[in-house]
Order: sequence, then structure tokens, then C-alpha cells
Amino acid sequence: MASLKDLKNRIQTVKSSQKITKAMKMVAASKLRRAKDAIENSRKYMDKLTQLLRDVGKKIESYQKFPIVFGRENPKKVLILSVSSNRGLCGAFNNNIYKATLGLYNQLKSENKEIEILSIGKKALELLNSKHKNFRTILFQSEHNDLIEDMIHISKDLQTRFYNQEIDECYIVYNKFISAVSQQVADLKLIPLNIEEQDAENTDSVEERKICEPNAEDMAEELISEVLKVNLLRAVLESSASEHGARMTAMENASKNASEMIKKLTVKYNRTRQSAITTELVEIIAGAEAINDG
Repeated sequence: MASLKDLKNRIQTVKSSQKITKAMKMVAASKLRRAKDAIENSRKYMDKLTQLLRDVGKKIESYQKFPIVFGRENPKKVLILSVSSNRGLCGAFNNNIYKATLGLYNQLKSENKEIEILSIGKKALELLNSKHKNFRTILFQSEHNDLIEDMIHISKDLQTRFYNQEIDECYIVYNKFISAVSQQVADLKLIPLNIEEQDAENTDSVEERKICEPNAEDMAEELISEVLKVNLLRAVLESSASEHGARMTAMENASKNASEMIKKLTVKYNRTRQSAITTELVEIIAGAEAINDG
């Protein structure tokens, strides 16, 4: 049986851990609010940007000169971007990304594709490398402190690799943000862009009066780069918000579990203390009776 001192130390340890989990929950909640605002802005911008690219595309006779939009025939080389966190303590967030990445890998492998995996975030890389040695995984090393600069760097690299025929397709696996307590793993095809498959309900009544300067082809090239960058940025922002939501939920659950443990340990401490007091009283009474009898 644990001593009173041991129980008291355990209670203090759990209370200290609870303070940490509560603080981490508050920090995650604060970051989540900012991340949600960034997601909303990126979604609105992406919708307008895609519609603009679609309108400019109507003024181009053929998109064959832009294979990055509609793809190549018989694509073989595929790159998977796996977006996870750099830190843990966020429930099943990273494990879900690992499972989805592995599932997509197996699906593409069954189609006889050549696959490379690039990890944005350390945790997916650790899981993939620790459990599977049969494919190549690389961690994206950030050269900047700014998320937008990082995504510009990656999107330019993706375009260069595509035009050099190092890759034919690119998927990004990430946690799509639904709510603070709900995230959904999604895989988005970044390359080719497939802009016709995206939602486009609004049409511009003055479309015929739009003028592209200097010309539609040059404008399309700029828009393609921007769409790719923003698609990538939006997925990473969704993942970031999902991470904060998952960590907030995990820390809330950890705090509740700590409260339950403190209650159980306190009850055990009180019972042990009462038992010790009763034992001491019995010993005192027995000693007094022995003295009286003597």
C-alpha cells in the first residue's frame, strides 16, 4: 500500500500536470481563433482566383501549352505532400495523417506509379520512417520564418519539378478543419490543377467585356502559379487550425482525466490517513490498557 507521503506527492504531481494542460488548452484556443480567420480569408480569395483563371482560360484557344492545368497523358511519377505537426500532444491528429498517407501510397502503388513522399511537419516523417523503410520520405526544411514565404518556396519547387518532368502529379494529404472538435483527413490533387472540377456557380455578366493585359497567355501563367501557391497555403492553414483544435480537445480531455485522478487519489489518501489514525488510536488504547493492568 502506498504511504501517505507517496499519495500526497502523486496528487501534487497530477495537479501540476493539470495546470500545464489547462495552459496549453488556452494557448491552443487563442491560436485557433487566428487560424480560423486565416482560413476564411484564404477560402474567399481562392474562390475568386479560380474563377478568374477560369475566365482567362476562355480567352485562350488551347490549354495544351499549360499541362499543369489539365495534366499529362499516362502520368507515372507522383509526389505526395504529407502535412502533419512538429509537436505532439494533439490526439490522433498525426496518426490519422500517417494512415491516410499510407493508404494513398498503397492505392497509387497498385496503379504502378513511382511515388515520392515529402513531409511538411516532423511527426508524419517520424511515423513513416519508423514503420516503413521501403519508400523515400523527405522533410521540408523551412528556410523562412513566414508561412507564406515557405509556401511560395514549395510551390515554385513543385512547378520546376513538373516542368522538368520529375513529377507528373502531386497530392497533398492534410487535416481539413471542420470545427474545434472535428477534423477530417483529406487528399487534394495540387497538380494538375483541374480547375474545371472546382465549384463555379457564379458567372460574370460582363465576362465578354473583360480585357487581359498584356495578354491572356501571360496572365494565365501568373494565375496558375498563384492558384497553386494558394491551394497549398490553404491546405496548410486548414491543417494548422485542425492541429490547434485537436490539441485543445486533447488538453481538455487530459485536464478532465487529471481531475478524476485527483479525486480518486484524494479519496485514497483520506482513507489511508483515516486507517493510519485508527491504527494509532488502537495502539494507544492497547498501551494504556496494558499500563493499567500492570
